[in-house]
Amino acid sequence: MSGHDSEQRLLYESLERALGPLCALPEDPGEWPAAAWQTVEAHGMLDVLAEEPQAWPLAVTIAAALGEYPVPLPIVETLLVRAFDPDAARGAPATLEAADGALPWGRFCRTALIGREGSCARTTLEDVQHTGANLAGEPRDQCRIGAAEPLAVPVQRLASGLALLRAAQCAGAMRACLNLSRQYVLERVQFGRPLSRFQAIQQQMAQLAGACAAADVGVQYAGRRTRQAGLDEAAEAIACAATRVLSAAAEVSAIAHQVHGAMGFTLEYPLHRYTQRLGAWSAELNLGGWAERLGGRALARGGGDFWDGIVKI
Repeated sequence: MSGHDSEQRLLYESLERALGPLCALPEDPGEWPAAAWQTVEAHGMLDVLAEEPQAWPLAVTIAAALGEYPVPLPIVETLLVRAFDPDAARGAPATLEAADGALPWGRFCRTALIGREGSCARTTLEDVQHTGANLAGEPRDQCRIGAAEPLAVPVQRLASGLALLRAAQCAGAMRACLNLSRQYVLERVQFGRPLSRFQAIQQQMAQLAGACAAADVGVQYAGRRTRQAGLDEAAEAIACAATRVLSAAAEVSAIAHQVHGAMGFTLEYPLHRYTQRLGAWSAELNLGGWAERLGGRALARGGGDFWDGIVKI
């Protein structure tokens, strides 16, 4: 294991310890969970990119852990706001405008990054005009926006950063689906033997593992590429990761529920916590049009440079 891989492994273990107890928080809390947020602040995960702008592989690791240990707090959003806005207030949550115009966790935030004429702006959120939620029950709100201060950050750069970390969250949620499915088929007995002994189940589990691995590899590569070249130059790698994650998310959710049968749909069993988030996050990711961007770039290269373009991603 390389030094970098070892660092990521240690980070993931510390994230497991920090995030695990917070997963019991309700998806849509009536009041802001201040004590839980203080735990997140104390860990330091929110300032990874603010302190080291090239630390995208570590940010990807954090986002993947948040997919596997889905804490209902605006951690990814706040991490990105602090990365792109050096003057962002510490100690408080912040959010950013999603692809559909909603503000994740807007009701609990006072500042946000929004897009204006191709660039980002820091703005205050004065009040909530409409409360909403995504498929997983996470807040997605419409807020009245106050004064905006322009930032020297292109909107597309922010969109790429958000897409990379959303894709990493999806990869983490897929890993959780794989682990739950593996445990279930090993323990569940039908017709006198564990489900894992049936060839059809073995085939499904192999497909599930393959989809998870493909998504994870794409996300990890995009994180490394972003560290090396920056978000603008890594846009194609991020588009590849997002597109692969979108394909894998549907396959993983379908197979995980197939092998679980009716058990997977019960509220008491945790599978739905991951598949609902996969549905919500992948729907948000899909609004970025990442597959269309890849297709557009391929067409622009022409047939002669098509293969070279794939190899260089």
